[in-house]
Amino acid sequence: MRSLLTLWYAQSFIRSTVLIYPTYLIMMSETGISPVGLATLMIIWSGTTFLFEVPSGVLGDVLPRKYLLILAGFVQAAGFATWWLWPSFTGFAIGFTLWSLGSSFYSGTSEAYLYEMLGDDKSDFPKVYGRSEAASGTGDVLAFAAGGAAASLNYDLPLLMSIAAPSIACILILFLPSADRPQKRATFKDAWEVFRSGAQTVRSNQAVRLIVLSLATLAALPGVFDEYVGVLFDEQGLSLTLIGFVYASVGIARTAGNLLAHRLPGTGMTSPLVMYSACSALLLALAPFGTSLLITGLVIYYLMDGAFEVAMNARLQERVEDHHRATVTSVMSMALETTALILFLTLGIVADVSSWTSALYATAVLSVFLSLIWLARIKWTNRLETT
Repeated sequence: MRSLLTLWYAQSFIRSTVLIYPTYLIMMSETGISPVGLATLMIIWSGTTFLFEVPSGVLGDVLPRKYLLILAGFVQAAGFATWWLWPSFTGFAIGFTLWSLGSSFYSGTSEAYLYEMLGDDKSDFPKVYGRSEAASGTGDVLAFAAGGAAASLNYDLPLLMSIAAPSIACILILFLPSADRPQKRATFKDAWEVFRSGAQTVRSNQAVRLIVLSLATLAALPGVFDEYVGVLFDEQGLSLTLIGFVYASVGIARTAGNLLAHRLPGTGMTSPLVMYSACSALLLALAPFGTSLLITGLVIYYLMDGAFEVAMNARLQERVEDHHRATVTSVMSMALETTALILFLTLGIVADVSSWTSALYATAVLSVFLSLIWLARIKWTNRLETT
């Protein structure tokens, strides 16, 4: 099991080493695309992910998950290849669509696959999942640190490396076991029954429903603004190399949060939500006082984000039955993408009318407000806390 997990962590790391990450919106803006145009591209990305999430999650529960993960990597690589070959609004939109399809195949399916791969050691899932996310985050950090410097020369190298990363990860997955291969050919009826069962779990299980809804709203905020960090600091005059280092700092913080998530007390929602609210308030307090304190606030905010996502996803996996785990996770992701669609457009309009700094303030205010709303909701029901 240790060697299998090492291989899993390795593919997580390599899949995330996408060097175009820190500068792709800057690259697109340099072709003449406005902030609203960038927001439109992000809406295309998020909207297609919304459409793909549940169907891909159902496929992850009725087809061999290992091969869906391999397919996911090659589809993502095709998206980056489209950006390289067709650098225009249309090419960017098609690339985002392919990227979202690949991400949907990976999302939900990867968590369900990892959970089942643990066999009888499922109590270790929060720690193992946190390490998996940390490996992915380390890949992000490397991509951020190197991607900005590479892009300062030209965008060809980071784009070519971005095509290679998910492709290499697919090759590593070939050496992992097919622990959940179906015993018979899946049919449309099988897929429909799995979807119906997973959706019913979200509706009827209050614990699952509250985790899904809180993740959908709160995880979306740092996730959406993460895409705008580059243009925020480009607006403030930082070089591409420095923007890469800022992204790397944010990635290191998120990775540290992934590793620390299993240390949060309890198995309910209160401790993650208190942490979320406090760190969001700190970002709001530090942001107006110069670039250095703004970066400090963002680092703390994304440290919190890394811990919050792992902790809440672990709580979700623990409360879902085996046969529709990927479906429920994809329902959550679809709800998250619904929130992201609204946020991408809203923040793009705020930036177009005012600035990307104003969009940051809007993100921080919403983070504080929504986390307090969910804390009040959990305290009112008083049913999820076990310690």
